[in-house]
Amino acid sequence: MATLETDGIKKLVDELKSAGDDAEELAGEMLEAGAEATVREWKEGIETAGHVDTGAMRDAVKATGRKSKLERVIYPTGKDEKGVRNAEKAFVLHYGTSGKLGDRFVDKIEEEAAVTSQLAMQKVLDDYLRSKGLI
Repeated sequence: MATLETDGIKKLVDELKSAGDDAEELAGEMLEAGAEATVREWKEGIETAGHVDTGAMRDAVKATGRKSKLERVIYPTGKDEKGVRNAEKAFVLHYGTSGKLGDRFVDKIEEEAAVTSQLAMQKVLDDYLRSKGLI
């Protein structure tokens, strides 16, 4: 489903190493802020698209991935009370079936999340640079 991709984060880490030893920690904080923003967008997008019946899919949206690898994958995890995977429900609602058109709601979510996650990550970086007196 949604993947939070960052172009040049490794380069940014290398550049920030000259500003201090905590560059990898900063990159992790930035990535975490971006992931949190993306999770919020997913939950809002599911509600906006009208895909809330029990709320299981919306409530199951989480950021997974290894922090040590600086990666996050955001999608509805787990299963509902009937044993249906939440990611499967999102897939069917997004792409549709032979009898029902999908509404491509994930595309809309990812568009919005690209902006909000970037802003969240930029805020973390700006706060760090201010604390170091660099801006």
